[in-house]
Amino acid sequence: ELLLSIYGLGLNKYFEKVKKIENIDHGALCDLIYHDIEIVKEHYKNKLLIEGRYGTTFKSAFFVSAPIPKENIVSIVKLTEAWNFPTPALKIHDFQ
Repeated sequence: ELLLSIYGLGLNKYFEKVKKIENIDHGALCDLIYHDIEIVKEHYKNKLLIEGRYGTTFKSAFFVSAPIPKENIVSIVKLTEAWNFPTPALKIHDFQ
């Protein structure tokens, strides 16, 4: 349920594949999910906080080509005071 709320209902088709294949390559399956444009679009809308590796906290994460041309940068926000994140809804370490 939590993964569906973070990545969207399109993730269900991959859950169905996992049920049907006994010795599935989870890495390859994740690669398919990362490149599914519908799942990427839904993940972009995610509002739940995720705690990732190395204590990073985010709502969505994507692979991007670098360098990013300056005309493609929409905005930059510099924090002027300390920020305390709320408790994440999902911790990546809970899935390992």
